[in-house]
Amino acid sequence: MIDQERSSIIFLNGLLYDQNRWIETCQHLFELSYNLLTFDFYGQGRTVESNKIPTQPISLDNQVEDLYQLIVQEVGDKAVILVGLSYGGAVAQRFGMKYPNLIEKILLIAPYIQPINQLESIVEQQSYLTNLFVPFLSFSECFDFHLKNLMGVEVFKDKLEKGNLDNIQLHSEGTFRLAQGIKHLHINPIELEKLPKNSVSLLIPKYDEYTSVLDYLAFWNNIPSRVKSNVEILPTMHRVPGAEPKALADWIKKEVV
Repeated sequence: MIDQERSSIIFLNGLLYDQNRWIETCQHLFELSYNLLTFDFYGQGRTVESNKIPTQPISLDNQVEDLYQLIVQEVGDKAVILVGLSYGGAVAQRFGMKYPNLIEKILLIAPYIQPINQLESIVEQQSYLTNLFVPFLSFSECFDFHLKNLMGVEVFKDKLEKGNLDNIQLHSEGTFRLAQGIKHLHINPIELEKLPKNSVSLLIPKYDEYTSVLDYLAFWNNIPSRVKSNVEILPTMHRVPGAEPKALADWIKKEVV
C-alpha cells in the first residue's frame, strides 16, 4: 500500500534481473520512511510471463512510458527517487530527460552507458563469419541470430544459478528483445541538464565485467555539474544487488537521507 505522505523509491531492473533481485537490498531499507516499489519491465519476469511473447525489439522509450504510467497510477504527480541498475540505469536517465519534474533523485548503479564492447565484438565476429558462409542472410540478420543465442546462454546461466529453469524460452526471448532495443543506444548525459540540482549519484563497481571504471568516470564527467551529487566506487562486480545488498542499501541510505 502506497503512503501518499511519503516519498517513493522505485527500483529498476538490470537486463537479466527481475524484481525479486531487490528483496535483500529492500530488507535493509525498511527502516526508512519511504515507499519501496519494484516491478518488472516489459520483457522481464512476471510481466513477460503474463503477456504474449515479444516479437519485436523493445525500445527504451516504451519502457519509459510504462514507468510513467506506473508512477502516475501509484504515486501521482509527486517526484520519485529512481534506483537503476545497468539497463535500469539507462531507463532512469531517459526517463529523467523526458520527465525531469517527476524526479527527486536518480541513483545510478553500473548504468548501461554504451554498447558493451567485448560482447558486441564477439557477436560481430560470429556474424561476419556466418554472413560469409551464408550470404543470403544480411549482416543484420546474422547479428540478431548470434545476439539471440548469446542472450539465451546468459539467461540459462542466470536461471541455473538461481536453481529455477521455468519459462526459460520465454525469458530468453524477452531478454533478446530488450537487448535488441538498446543495440545502438548511446546515452548523452548532457541531456540530464533539466534535472533538479544535485539529483544524480553514481555507484561504480570496481570489478565490473562489462564497463571499466575509467569509462564510468568519463560518463560522470560529462554529466552537467549542476545536477551531480556524489560518485562512489564499490569493490564488487556488476550485479551489485546480488553481490553486496547491504553495502548497496547503505549507499542508498546515504544518498537519500
